[in-house]
Amino acid sequence: MQIKDGRLIEIQNLYYGGYLDFEQIEKINKVLYVLAKHMFVDKKMLNKFCKEKIQVSYLKKASKHNMITIIKNKAKTEDYYYQLGVGGYVILNSAFKQVNQLNVMANLRDRQKILAMNRFIDKRGFSLLYSLLHDQEYNYFFCKEDVIVYHDKDISYNQIIRHLLATLIKERTEGVIIRYTKTELEDKYRFIGMDEEFCDIDSKAKRDDEKEE
Repeated sequence: MQIKDGRLIEIQNLYYGGYLDFEQIEKINKVLYVLAKHMFVDKKMLNKFCKEKIQVSYLKKASKHNMITIIKNKAKTEDYYYQLGVGGYVILNSAFKQVNQLNVMANLRDRQKILAMNRFIDKRGFSLLYSLLHDQEYNYFFCKEDVIVYHDKDISYNQIIRHLLATLIKERTEGVIIRYTKTELEDKYRFIGMDEEFCDIDSKAKRDDEKEE
């Protein structure tokens, strides 16, 4: 994600200019790291992955400066969802941090797939990898434990194998790209289908600029 210099300076000034105190920086950074990896989470997931309950004041501060986006589920007013805002990408990219970037055109179903995946890996004790080759339709995801979890209603094991054979690079030797064989992929990764139900997110859900309850 390329950011114009003026926008970069504006966001960085929040940190360098002393507008955030050290505690705010610590808490907001923690939120940014979680969203950089997990892309889209609900309130319960955010606190779970942050390993503490993040105060609303920190979330609103980050939202005010577009570091995160808070989305309110209009059908269930107690439901809130979180994703990186443009300012969050600015801070993370300028600090050379890894990011699983949510596609700018990601729709409701994409976000439901991501939420379901986050719940599934949390229950199983897996840890999501930063972008290796996450499927752009969010049908499968890589975990640190050499596990690939996938939505088996949307993609089959054989489809994943075919995609990985065509795209996943094993190594580069003197400019030559060496790819995995089917047997090597099957030996390296464990493939687990997810049976996690999708969240009921209101199609009218949008950014929340009101005071959070």
